[in-house]
Amino acid sequence: MKPSQEIKLSSADNILEIIAPGYSVNIDCPNLIAKVKKTGTTREFLNFKINGTVRPAGNGGTTPLPEGGTYTYSSVSHKKLKENILVEIIMKSSTGIWPEKKAVMEFFPEHFTYFLQVTGRDSSPQMLYDAYYGGTLENNQIHKSKGNFEELFHWSPDGLQLLTSEFNTALVGLGASAFSEERYEGKDRDQSYFYINYPGKPLIASYVIAIRNGGDWFGMGTIEMPNANHGLEVEISRHEILLPYTFGGCLQASSRTPCACPRLAFLFEKSKDRIMESYKERLEEAGLVKEQKIWFDWWSKPIYCNWADLQYRKVIDRKFKAHVRLSAEYNNETYLNELIGIIKEKDLPLGTITIDYGWADYMGDWNPRPDLYPDLRALIDRLHSEGFHVLLWFAPQLVEEGSKLFQKKDLLVKKDADALSTRTLWLGMEAGYPDFTNPATREYFRERLHFMLSGDPGCLNADGLKFDVPFNAPTIESIYFDKSWGGGEVYQYKTQKFINDTAKSFKKDAFIEAGPANPMFKDIADVCRLNDATSDNLYHYDIRAWAANVSGAPVLEGDDWRSFKEYFYRLTLNKAIYSIPSLYGIKYRALTIKDIPNGGNPVSISDEEYKRVSAILKVYLHSPLNPHHEVFIDPFRQIFFRKYKTGKLKGFYSCLGLSGNSALAAYSEEKALVTAIKDIDIVLPLPPGRTAEKVLKIFWNKEENQEIPFTQLKGKIHFEAEDSGSTVQYYEVYY
Repeated sequence: MKPSQEIKLSSADNILEIIAPGYSVNIDCPNLIAKVKKTGTTREFLNFKINGTVRPAGNGGTTPLPEGGTYTYSSVSHKKLKENILVEIIMKSSTGIWPEKKAVMEFFPEHFTYFLQVTGRDSSPQMLYDAYYGGTLENNQIHKSKGNFEELFHWSPDGLQLLTSEFNTALVGLGASAFSEERYEGKDRDQSYFYINYPGKPLIASYVIAIRNGGDWFGMGTIEMPNANHGLEVEISRHEILLPYTFGGCLQASSRTPCACPRLAFLFEKSKDRIMESYKERLEEAGLVKEQKIWFDWWSKPIYCNWADLQYRKVIDRKFKAHVRLSAEYNNETYLNELIGIIKEKDLPLGTITIDYGWADYMGDWNPRPDLYPDLRALIDRLHSEGFHVLLWFAPQLVEEGSKLFQKKDLLVKKDADALSTRTLWLGMEAGYPDFTNPATREYFRERLHFMLSGDPGCLNADGLKFDVPFNAPTIESIYFDKSWGGGEVYQYKTQKFINDTAKSFKKDAFIEAGPANPMFKDIADVCRLNDATSDNLYHYDIRAWAANVSGAPVLEGDDWRSFKEYFYRLTLNKAIYSIPSLYGIKYRALTIKDIPNGGNPVSISDEEYKRVSAILKVYLHSPLNPHHEVFIDPFRQIFFRKYKTGKLKGFYSCLGLSGNSALAAYSEEKALVTAIKDIDIVLPLPPGRTAEKVLKIFWNKEENQEIPFTQLKGKIHFEAEDSGSTVQYYEVYY
C-alpha cells in the first residue's frame, strides 16, 4: 500500500476516528452511530445506525418475529492489518432473541465494508427472516439512518436516476427477481412511496447504487450473492435511508454457529461511473466474478426470432388487440417456412433462428405442439442442412396449469404447509414455480434439456435456448424442499447456472441467451440479451446496452422487441457495433407503441429498408462481435465502437459508427468494409502504419465492382458513400 493510501485510526472513550484517503468515519460506539464524510469536506454523507435490526423467522420462515429486547453497546475491538483496519462492535441484550449482535466494519483506502452477525441463545438453529441495515425497529416503527441525498443513480437500465425530494421515498430492489408486492403491500397506493424500477426485468441488475450529496458521490453495494429476495434493496428519501434484506428462513444462527448477514460496501469516488468500476473491483478481489470459458464462432452470427412477426400477424388478422397468448397459433411450421423464405429472398445474412413462445404444448412439459410442429426434429435437421442454427424459447421457472409437471406437487414450490402450489399470472394464465432445490426437479429438467438439445434419436437436436422470464420467480418466503440449497439471489443464480451447465453437458456448443448484467451472474449464459424495449425511443436500446456493458455483462445480444419501424435499420446499425444484432420482425414492423399493448400498429417493410439491413449485417459479419473485442458505448453522445483485444490489430477498431452513425465500418487485417444508410461523406480511420491501396464500390445487381477515388491524410481516408438502400451494398477498402 502506498504511503499516501495510509489509513489512520485514533480512539478515545470508545469513539473511533478512521481517516482514509477517500473518506473519514467517526464511530460513536456507545450510541452505535457512524458519521461518514468525504475526505476534505465538512458535509456529512451519512449518519449510519450500525446496530440495525435482525428479525428471526417463524412459521417455517414465512413470517417475521420480533427481535425482542434492547441491544446496547458492550465492547469494541480493533486491529490494524496489512492494508486495512478491522473494527468489531459487540451489542448485547438479556431478553432479545439474540444474546449477542456484532457489527463488523473493515476499512480500506477508498471504501469500507459492514455486516451484522447474530448469535443464537441455544444450540438449536434459529431461522432469520430479515435484516434492516441502517435502521432500528421499535414498537413496529422503523427509525432510519439520516443523511442528505440529492440524487440516486442505479444501473437497472430502465430507471437510471432519480432526484430525491422531501415528500417521496423510493423503493429500489436490485437483482434477478421482481419486487415482492406482499412486502410493500399498500405502499404502492401511498403517494409517499413509489417504485423506480422493475427489478429483474429486463436485465439482472448489479447490487449497487450511487448517491450524490452536493458535488460528491458515494455508493453502496452488496459484496456477495445473498440468500435474500434481492441483492440490494433500498428505501431512500431526501434525508433518510434504509437497506433491508429478506432471508425468509434461508439463514440460521445458533449459540454454536453465529450467522453473518450480507456484506455491504460503502464506496467513495469522484463520479457515479467510478462507483460502478470500484464495485466491480471489489467483486474481483473477492473472487466473485466468473467468466464463461468457451466461445463458438456461430454464436456471433445475427439472429432472427419470430416473435414480432407472430404478434403483428395476429393483429392484422384479428383486427383487434387479441391477447398475446393467441399468437401461439401462428407459431407453426408453415408460417416459419414463409418467414425463412423472406430471409433468403431479401438476402438477410441471419445465421440463427429462434422459435419463440408457443412451440411447446405446456410450459413445464416442453413437448412440441403436434398441430403446429408435427415433426419439429425433422424441421430443425432441415434448417441445419440449410446452414442455420436453431434456438428454442424456454421459461423453466414457470409451470403452466394443465401440464403434467403441474400435477407433480412435490416438485413445485409451495405456498403453505398444505402443499398448495405458489402461483403467478403470466400472459393471462396461472402458472406454478418448479422447486429447483429438489434434486428430483433438477433431474426432471435434466431429462427435458436432453430431449430439447440432444441429437440422440427421439430428441429435438436444437442448438440452444432463449432463457426467458427469469424475473418471475417465487419469493424467498415460499416453502422449498431444501432452503439450504440457496434462496433468493442464490436460488436464481444456481437455477440459471444449472440450466446453462446441463445444456452444455448435452451439447458442448449449446448457446444460452439470458440477461446477466450482473458481474456475479456472468457465467450463467453466453450472452446478455438486452430484452424487450419498453418504449419506442430510438435511444432506448443504446442506453440499456450502455448500462449492461458498464455493469460487466458478457457479450451483448441486441434483441428487437418491440420491432418498431424506426428500429429496423437505424438501430440495427448501432447494435451491430455493440451487440450481436437480432431481428424479431422481418415481414412486419410497427409504427408506434401507442394504444397497442402487444407491439404496435404493423406496417410492411420497404425494399430500401431490407437492403440497408442486409448491408449492415454483411458488414457486421466482416468482423463479428466476440469476447476478444472491447466495446465502448456512449449513448448520450451517440459514440459507439469496439476494438480488438488480441491479434495484429490489437488496440485498433474492429467495428465503429461513422458520420453520426449513418455509416458502419468493420475491419479485418486486410481490408475494411463500409456501408451507409444515406448518401454521406465518409472519413475512415486506417490501422496504424497502413495506407489505403484502393476502394471498391460493391453493387446490389451483381455488376462489376467499381474502383472509386479517395483522398488520404494522417492515417485516414475520405470518400463519398451512397445509400445502401439504392444501388450500392457497401465499400471495400484495401490497405
